[in-house]
Amino acid sequence: MQAGSSAAGRDFAARHAEAVYLVADTPEAAALLAADYRRRAVAAGRAAEDVKLLVALTVVVADTEAAARDKDAELEEWVSDDAMLVMLSGHMQTDFGAVDLDRPLADFRTDGMQGMLAELRQRVPEVERPGLSYRNLLERFWRRRLVGAPEQVADQLRRYADAGIDGVNLVEMIRPDSFEEFVKLVVPVLQEQGMVQREYAPGTLREKLFGRGPRLPDGHPARGHRNMAT
Repeated sequence: MQAGSSAAGRDFAARHAEAVYLVADTPEAAALLAADYRRRAVAAGRAAEDVKLLVALTVVVADTEAAARDKDAELEEWVSDDAMLVMLSGHMQTDFGAVDLDRPLADFRTDGMQGMLAELRQRVPEVERPGLSYRNLLERFWRRRLVGAPEQVADQLRRYADAGIDGVNLVEMIRPDSFEEFVKLVVPVLQEQGMVQREYAPGTLREKLFGRGPRLPDGHPARGHRNMAT
């Protein structure tokens, strides 16, 4: 499992990862990422389907759309900008508390997590990129939620699946409520649509994910080390 979508991270994932955690605000952004990861995997001598892609999403769901919107509005009131700045500072190795948030991002350089910055720049038209600010990065960091009734959330997840995403890394707003609500309300709809299994297949996690043997396929570089050892 690999997380990190900088250019170096994508190359590493293409060569070594069996599953990748990624961030994409929209199915359109996810489609671009999926195509890029799989292109790199093929270039590294692996099959495109050897890498499973798991998008990080937060889901706010209720029995009706109106109830979900009300819940989302209440959650929004509890979000702390200061807490988000602290968390983002850690991820990106930058003290955002000492930065003017309206300053342009054009000259921003970091040795920390870079995929979020690259995805932000990628998903806006090129003509708008010079106007991106640190505040846009902060907003993009925590405003990634799918909101709606169960069928609406399932429809949005279907769009990610159609974009080439294999699964969801569910990020909670409230623990354990976010997980329990997803399981209770959304999973039955996904099962009816054939997007979620009703029971687990036998075998190891690798066998469940790929539907093949418990060991790495021949095209994986680590398989070569196993062969050398034997």
